[in-house]
Amino acid sequence: ETGTLRIRCDTDQERADLDDLLESNSPLLFQTTATDYEPDRWIAVGNHSRQRIIDQSSKPWTWDDLDWSEVGQPEGPLS
Repeated sequence: ETGTLRIRCDTDQERADLDDLLESNSPLLFQTTATDYEPDRWIAVGNHSRQRIIDQSSKPWTWDDLDWSEVGQPEGPLS
C-alpha cells in the first residue's frame, strides 16, 4: 500500500526533529488511534515537500507532505 501523509509542524524545532527523523532513512512505525480505523504499519518515506501555511503567515507553521510505501517490519535494532 502507498499514500501521502500530511504533518503540520508548528515550530522550527518540530521541523528540525522531522528532518532528523527523515534523514535516518529508517522505516517508521505509523500508528493512529483506534477510532481512526487505520492499521499499524511500517512505512518507508519517499518524496517530502514542505509548504508554509499562507493564511497563517504570522506563525511559523508548515505542512509537510510525505509520500510513503508500506514495508515489512524491520529486523534487529533500528538506527
